[in-house]
Amino acid sequence: KPDIPRVVKRNGKERTLKKELTKKALNRIHVPRAAQWLLRAPDGREGPTRLVIVEGQKKAEKAAQEGIGCIAVLGVWNWFDNFGGESVPIEQLASINWPRYSVEICFDSDALTNLKVGRAVRPLARWLCSRGASKVSVATLPAAADAPKAGLADYPITHSVQDFEARPRLPTDTFPLAAVGARPPRGQANKERSATL
Repeated sequence: KPDIPRVVKRNGKERTLKKELTKKALNRIHVPRAAQWLLRAPDGREGPTRLVIVEGQKKAEKAAQEGIGCIAVLGVWNWFDNFGGESVPIEQLASINWPRYSVEICFDSDALTNLKVGRAVRPLARWLCSRGASKVSVATLPAAADAPKAGLADYPITHSVQDFEARPRLPTDTFPLAAVGARPPRGQANKERSATL
């Protein structure tokens, strides 16, 4: 994440590159040191463990610092890699034994209003369910008063962990996709389709 993001022009539109990866680098998940216990070998006696998925390493680090078991994908669609023109879930996610976990997807507060963010929630939830996750829900965050959106790195600054636990959890099948539009952005239809495979 550069301190001074580049601005590029494509198809007559300017785009600020808030995050950059090495060209052709594969996507990875980020597991904070304070949350590595989540992926330890099970002892056979424990029930489903809650695992929160956020977008962005800093958010996962802050959540783990506050005691929330959390991992991160690098972006809302960065749980995919592209091979031969086909989008497939990244190997690190596919290797997790999902039946062990009750999963909460907690993207930024604009998940209800931002087309690209909102449309990423359901495919990820469907894929997690297809892998046997014991439960999948969406943890919502309130918008920030002084910023266009807020994430799990911002929320604990002004709220307690208990406040986070009290936030609404939405079943993925009732997540208000209509609120963010019915048509997928260009280039995302393939990812949504792949999530059902």
